[in-house]
Amino acid sequence: TIFSNYEIQTNVRWMAVLYFKNGVDRYWRKSAPNAISEDEKAMLRIRLLSAINNPEPVNQIATQIAVLLSKIARVDFPRHWPELVPFLLEAVQSTHSLKRNRALLTLHHVIKAFASKCLFNDRVIFSQIANSLFSYLLQQWIENTDNFVKFVSQQQNNEATTMLNSSLLILKVLRKLILYGIDERKPISELKDFMDALFHRVSILLNLRGKLGTNHVLSQSNEKVLILILKIFNGTQDQHPVLFIPYIASSLQMSITFIFSQEYLDFLFERFIIQCLNLVKAIVSTCSRLPPRMKISHDDEIKITKNYQEIVRGIINEENVAQICQTLISRFFVLTQKDLFEWEQDPEDYDTETGGEEWKYSLRPCTESLFLVIFNEYEVAVKPAVLQILTGVATFPDPDDLNGILTKDAIYNVTRLLSAQLYKDINFNEWFGNYLLQDIKNGHPNYKVLRRRAASLIETWMSEYQHGMNLMRLPPSFRCTLYETILLLLSPSEDVVVRITASSTFRTIIDDFDFSVDQFLPFVEKYALHLFQLLRQLNSCDAKMRILSVISTMIDRVGSQITPFSSELMQYLPQLWQDSDEHNMLRCSILCTLTGLIQALKSSSAQLYPFLLPVIQFSTDVDKPPHIYLIDDGMELWKMTLCHAPNLTNDLLHLFQNLQQLLEKGFDIENLKRSLEVLKSYIILGGYGFMKVYSNWLADLFFRLVYSDDTIRPGGHAVDVLKVLELIFREFPNEGPQVFQNLLPRILEDSLQPQEYPPKMSIILALLGRLLLQNTTAFFATIDMVATRSGQDNNDIMKILLQIWTEKIDVILKPEHRKLSALALTSVLPLKHRAVFNSFSLILNLCVDVLHEVCPDHSKGNLQDRLVLGEKEMFGPDAADNEEETRARQLAMKDPVHNVPLNQFIKERLDACHIAYGSSSFTELMDTVDIEVKQQLVKFFE
Repeated sequence: TIFSNYEIQTNVRWMAVLYFKNGVDRYWRKSAPNAISEDEKAMLRIRLLSAINNPEPVNQIATQIAVLLSKIARVDFPRHWPELVPFLLEAVQSTHSLKRNRALLTLHHVIKAFASKCLFNDRVIFSQIANSLFSYLLQQWIENTDNFVKFVSQQQNNEATTMLNSSLLILKVLRKLILYGIDERKPISELKDFMDALFHRVSILLNLRGKLGTNHVLSQSNEKVLILILKIFNGTQDQHPVLFIPYIASSLQMSITFIFSQEYLDFLFERFIIQCLNLVKAIVSTCSRLPPRMKISHDDEIKITKNYQEIVRGIINEENVAQICQTLISRFFVLTQKDLFEWEQDPEDYDTETGGEEWKYSLRPCTESLFLVIFNEYEVAVKPAVLQILTGVATFPDPDDLNGILTKDAIYNVTRLLSAQLYKDINFNEWFGNYLLQDIKNGHPNYKVLRRRAASLIETWMSEYQHGMNLMRLPPSFRCTLYETILLLLSPSEDVVVRITASSTFRTIIDDFDFSVDQFLPFVEKYALHLFQLLRQLNSCDAKMRILSVISTMIDRVGSQITPFSSELMQYLPQLWQDSDEHNMLRCSILCTLTGLIQALKSSSAQLYPFLLPVIQFSTDVDKPPHIYLIDDGMELWKMTLCHAPNLTNDLLHLFQNLQQLLEKGFDIENLKRSLEVLKSYIILGGYGFMKVYSNWLADLFFRLVYSDDTIRPGGHAVDVLKVLELIFREFPNEGPQVFQNLLPRILEDSLQPQEYPPKMSIILALLGRLLLQNTTAFFATIDMVATRSGQDNNDIMKILLQIWTEKIDVILKPEHRKLSALALTSVLPLKHRAVFNSFSLILNLCVDVLHEVCPDHSKGNLQDRLVLGEKEMFGPDAADNEEETRARQLAMKDPVHNVPLNQFIKERLDACHIAYGSSSFTELMDTVDIEVKQQLVKFFE
């Protein structure tokens, strides 16, 4: 009522229709909470249709009303609103221009909504709509377009504008009907008439651009129609390549004529050229393969592609394809005055890294993409002409000859594009020494174009070399020459665009399998200095992120060798962090750079804590909105900081408050695993002092994470939590079970469920093994608690546990945990426990299996337990490379798994069992063991 009342202010009416539209999104569907009743919906549909008869005069509000109608139609048509399309079709035929325009606008949005539905029944309905509407709409489009041309020639601009707007809306509807309403088995009979009408009128409309003069409104609308026509050609070829076969020749001939002839040169505009080039590319590409969405047999695909090849080669043949490629290079590869102006005006974002589907929307990427497709399809015919063009690199233009420089730049670009295709025809070493190096060393301001392109070409060739396209190996001396050359391009006196491009090239060169730190060491200081200076000089966030990425790669490659030169970077990063308050992606790059720097500095990174720890605190604070962007990189930096921390400082301990918040909210966000990894680092670093403060909180948290009804995670999260608990039990075998005693009965009860999730069962058995081996009192106290809670005998509980344990040993994949189970079960053999007595043979079977794993060379007489750590593992060449790993190895040295040989332990326990049971009973026990198992066991004791 409000938005249809024209006496109310426009802004208020606009807000009303927006609220109405949002309400439809939220409450219109039957399944929605507080859904609108069916009676009210029926009343609203009637009122909305009446708004078509009383057309909205304000374009913005009319558009929102049309969108609103389409949202309802998508849900209700045809079951609850069958009269909608007939009503709109009747309104389209109105003689009232505004009513007709609003009806067409609504029809466009309704058809657009129908086209987005994907279910089979919806597609059938849409196909029926297309068949019923197409003929009339096509006739209307032809009449409107012809009237527009007539009114323009008569200089009746108002009438021309009305006709052109109607023509544009009708064409949008026809495009949706063609692309998504065609059933290829029964195509629309008027398809040929439609395509013929488009081909006939596209040149007429293009020629009209010159007659429209300064009428920008008409000119823009005319351009929209031209673009839409080309989009219909492109879309039909993409969605229906088989139906498009009769129009291949006409489409290619049209596009080639428009682009390469002088007749239309003055009428072309960039978006139109892009659409024409993309159409040619799509057709030529289909000569090799059909779009993936085409679900047809291999024989049919071969037949269709053969049809394409025959038609395409009749238009683009060996006689003219070389000329087409030469024209593409000379017209579209050469930098224009507009490009050079953008270079000067915005150098930092001029060479922005792009990718994806940019070729669909930008002229030069579009041209380059077409050039590559044509070269691959016509390589035999095109290659000689291209190689002839490449001989132009031997000329060195006069610095004042800008056209000559731009032409050579285009040649370098061709070489870059075809690096994978021409690597056998071009010797990169010779090119580098004879051409690229000469252009790089020319310091004239105009030569900056060639210096940038040379750097880009080097990057491409190095990338191809790394991916195996160029099979030659680069000699070490050549790499040194490359380092020296790129260093020239990174000089502070060089142009910013060249320096940014050179930094990207440098990253590609060092990010290589054959990279040698020793070979690069003489250059580290200068590269670090130049990159840090460039980072300070830049203002653009995107450019700073690119340079930070390069610096991170360099730090990663040279490691601790960056330490002497890191001070300047650390002096600037705090300022950069402060300045990037509103640029979270830049802050993510800073966090990544800091992570690499911490890894390089190792324990010396403690000197960075005054800046580092506040950054971690801010990035991982869930109460600050930026944490949404920063938390991933912030957690990685936090983990790396703890790994290299020499000790647990008060500031590091203060950070733990953030981790408490993260773990408390871990029920709802996907950071629990990362948070638990950081918690492990705190436990290993802080040891007893840390656990004394936080153990009670951890016990409560772990219980809620694993067993609370509203937060239970049947799998991954519970496993991750229990892994941390196993670490605590390993480090604190006496205190740990006492603090976490509320968890132990539940863990034991879980172990008695044979169907338990295997990874969870594996870590549960490891926990019970740790408890049984290192704190037998706590283990049997837990058995008694479970027996009391379940009303069973503790012997029965133990019997069930041992049976499941021996059956489920194969779900334990980690060798350390398998050995732990063997140690734990063997440790109770002398206890004269009835359940142990009955499972004696099963336990020894398990032990023999594990012995084969931990003593792999036993058949050669070597009975050494490979899991037992010695001096070599602690201090040898494979020693830890960070503080946390050192601490973890020291902890492992105290672990029975790593300091007790399993074969000796089993022998000792069997001897103790012999003493405990006596010779007669022990002999009876051993008789229950398979003879082969006993024989293998004896071999491990020799």
